[in-house]
Amino acid sequence: VTDYFATVTRIVDIPTAFTLLDFNASGRGIAFGKVSEKAEGVEFGLPTFFSHGETPKGSVELASNTDCNSLLTAGYYHFSATVRNTLLNMPVGAGSGAVIVTSMGESGQKMQIAVKCSEASEIWERMYFSNVWHEWKKIYNGSGRILWTGAWYMTDTQTGNLAEPIHSQPNGIVLVFSRYASGATQDNDFNSFFVPKALVSAKLGSSSTFIMGAEPSLSYLTAKTLYINDTTIKGHASNQLSGTSATGIKYTNNAFVLRYVIGV
Repeated sequence: VTDYFATVTRIVDIPTAFTLLDFNASGRGIAFGKVSEKAEGVEFGLPTFFSHGETPKGSVELASNTDCNSLLTAGYYHFSATVRNTLLNMPVGAGSGAVIVTSMGESGQKMQIAVKCSEASEIWERMYFSNVWHEWKKIYNGSGRILWTGAWYMTDTQTGNLAEPIHSQPNGIVLVFSRYASGATQDNDFNSFFVPKALVSAKLGSSSTFIMGAEPSLSYLTAKTLYINDTTIKGHASNQLSGTSATGIKYTNNAFVLRYVIGV
């Protein structure tokens, strides 16, 4: 801008004019909802919607009784809580959610990702190859899911049934014990132990021993032996005993009880 006294210069970006469809002068570019600015390529100046699941905005709503095994076309799909109750081969729990299907490899391989829409979100995935859908695997379950709760010594007559199998957890389980004294469960001296699902799968039903103590002085020292299967955890007769071992170590196995099994 120039007048009698001075010249003022300012550089600004201004939007292109609106046009529903514009072809670039190069003959190799096209724009929708704006003027074409790229010599080669497709530009969009308007929100874009696809009706066959090609993009998240065009996600296809699954109908009742849909078999997820039939979802072989790459795209985005979603379902309501009501429809979820009718879906086949759907791993996520009750509630609304979505399924993403992607193509992989060079021989028709596919991958499905199933997501539950909730604060305690779930994410599952599975692969399709050799013309077969393989097992769903949980890769995330929010902040962890309590698979069992109680207050047991875990003797040989006690078996905890898990709400979900260990193999469906992302990594395995955490066993949480706490003190038991004066005939009551105590909310203190918690001892937590991680058990990887690969170990459970490889050594199904084998015994595992967990050593725990109470207070910094270890006034109580406890050893718990458990037999861990994919859907159950069974105890051992010694888990409620106390005494002195052959090595001279004093133990009080009835000083702790199993409180939680958490999937992680």
